[in-house]
Amino acid sequence: MVQPTVIPAPRSEERRQLAELVRAELTRFVGLRPTDPLPEATAFLDLGFDSLRAVDFKTVLEERLATKLRSTVIYDCPTVGSLVDFLLDSAAAHPAPAAE
Repeated sequence: MVQPTVIPAPRSEERRQLAELVRAELTRFVGLRPTDPLPEATAFLDLGFDSLRAVDFKTVLEERLATKLRSTVIYDCPTVGSLVDFLLDSAAAHPAPAAE
């Protein structure tokens, strides 16, 4: 049986999809309406994040992305955009094993 060729999405498309996912999860987490704007420059501290909320949101992302993140990731990446870039770079540095 011939395996279909998987063509990876361009990095810009991957980033767009990941940013959409992070914004959707963050919108739910902080109780915003889906139509509320959430620019990538938005700082987590401006959304009322403290250390407990940062760890709770990290856990949400871990479950949604099926990956482990360091406990300080929200402080290390203080804006939505910097978090998306970090997650994208982490995925590129640690690709998922190929399915057999």
